Amino acid sequence: MKKQHNTPPDGKLTVYIDVMLNGSFVCQLPYEYRPFISIKEKDVKRFIVNKRPTLKGKDIKIAFTNNKV
Repeated sequence: MKKQHNTPPDGKLTVYIDVMLNGSFVCQLPYEYRPFISIKEKDVKRFIVNKRPTLKGKDIKIAFTNNKV
């Protein structure tokens, strides 16, 4: 039996972004995207800085996950 994915009517899915700074976990942010459009790093960084302005200009590392902390 095939597993069916419950895709919302607008086609957006949510992935969680783990934000790291100097090897330490800073925060986790939900990010909505459409699977048929590729995710660009500059758009994700802009999204993070928009949500957390104190991270502007800092060397942050990004990891994507499906698990909410």
